[in-house]
Amino acid sequence: MGEELYEKEASVEFYDNRFNEGYMDDWPVEKKNRVISVIRDLGLPPTGKALDFGSGHGVFTQVIKQALPGWEVYGTDISAVAIESATARYPQCHFFVSGNEENAGEFDFLFSHHVFEHVYDISKTWDELDAFAKEDAAMLHICPCGNEGSFEHRLCVLRTDGIDPRMENRFFFEDEGHVRRLTTRTTNAIASRYGFELVLDYYANQYFGGLEWITTYDIDFVRDIADPRRASGPAQAARLTVVRLELVALKVLRKRAADWTLAGLDTHIQSDDPLKQKLKKVLYRFCLRVDSFARYKAEREWQAKKRLKNGSEMFLGYRRTGRQDTL
Repeated sequence: MGEELYEKEASVEFYDNRFNEGYMDDWPVEKKNRVISVIRDLGLPPTGKALDFGSGHGVFTQVIKQALPGWEVYGTDISAVAIESATARYPQCHFFVSGNEENAGEFDFLFSHHVFEHVYDISKTWDELDAFAKEDAAMLHICPCGNEGSFEHRLCVLRTDGIDPRMENRFFFEDEGHVRRLTTRTTNAIASRYGFELVLDYYANQYFGGLEWITTYDIDFVRDIADPRRASGPAQAARLTVVRLELVALKVLRKRAADWTLAGLDTHIQSDDPLKQKLKKVLYRFCLRVDSFARYKAEREWQAKKRLKNGSEMFLGYRRTGRQDTL
């Protein structure tokens, strides 16, 4: 799709089709818990009215409800398919298709999770957010981060096709629905035009988080993301070759742990040879430890380095302080 998604009609059709296929119908519990903790760090009052903007199937609408149990929580999306699904899944929340003006100016807190990289018109999106927000509203937006220095950004700069300025600095490996990758600076500049000031900024995936999420994808994706044939020079090709080997090794071990755990260890270690059985058990335990270590290092990185701006995912919290005259 690519550039076609800068048009609303094409975007609506694209996401209706994807949501019909189960797109983003759930997220890992670790991510949900992380979002809950960030929402609570904003220091919001015990009651209010919240909006999950771009709510999809409603997964994070429910997460907001968990983080803010005393709040009335709504979700909205351009996809009627997604809203129908969310309404059925989370009846304790309220959902509506975007374009409904009945809730204008009613929300104390507005939230989005991986929305800004998808929207066909970022300025129009902020107009819509502004229309929903009360004068003293708070916001939290979570999206891919284009700041320099993350593991993914360093991969991009090694490649000839790494970052596409024609699509607002989109990284080469991104989902086909992504039409941009924002930085902290560009997002803050947009927010300030609507009177919102940055009050919290956290970042994930400086290095270990990048390794962890990349190796949850299939082996072809893992190989392609560090393809030395796309390198911008010999030194870059050598570096990509090393990274590729590391990623593939980590992927294979994590997949083995997942496959064996899913099917049951006994299925894989059956053998007439006791030594082979013992070796398979040792290998399984090793793979499990590698998988656990990858998750542990990603979480420890988040806890220790979430204030460092060189992450590939950003959590930006805002409060309304005043509007610029240019708006």
